[in-house]
Amino acid sequence: MEKLQSNKIWFIIPLIAVVILLVVFWPSGDDDDQIIECKGSAQCYTGLVSRIIDGNTIEVDDIRVDLVLVSTPEYGEPGHIEAMTFIRKLCPVGSTVVVDVDDGSIEVALGRKKGLITCENTNLNAELLNSDHAEIDTDYCSISEFAEDSWAKSAGC
Repeated sequence: MEKLQSNKIWFIIPLIAVVILLVVFWPSGDDDDQIIECKGSAQCYTGLVSRIIDGNTIEVDDIRVDLVLVSTPEYGEPGHIEAMTFIRKLCPVGSTVVVDVDDGSIEVALGRKKGLITCENTNLNAELLNSDHAEIDTDYCSISEFAEDSWAKSAGC
C-alpha cells in the first residue's frame, strides 16, 4: 500500500509542474494581439515593411508611406544615416505594421501616402521626434488629424 501511494506522488508532482508551466508561460494574447485603434475615416491597414526608404519614409506592402508630421534629414545631410538606422532597429524590413493614413493628407504624390505607423505597438512618428532624429513638420499641423495628439503637440504642433 505504501509503495502504491509513493508511485502516485511521483506521478502527481510532474503533472502539477506541467500545469504550473502552462499557466505561467501560456501566451495571454495581450501583447501580440493588441488592437490598434485607428483615427478618422481614411484607410487603415496592416502590412509588412518591404523597404526603409529614409528616416521618415517606409514602404509597406510596396506602397510608400511618409510618416506624417515628421521631418528627418534628407540624403547627404547630417543625421540622415542615424534616422534611417533608428527606424531599421525599431521596425526592420519584414515587420508587421499598422498604417493609419492621415485624413488631412491622404495622397502626397502618385501612390504615396502620409500616415501614422505603428510597429510592435510603438508609434514610429512619435519615437523619431522623441529621440531627436526628427523635427515636427509644421506644414501639416493645420490639416493633420494627428496634430492634436499628445506626441505631436509636445513636439510643437
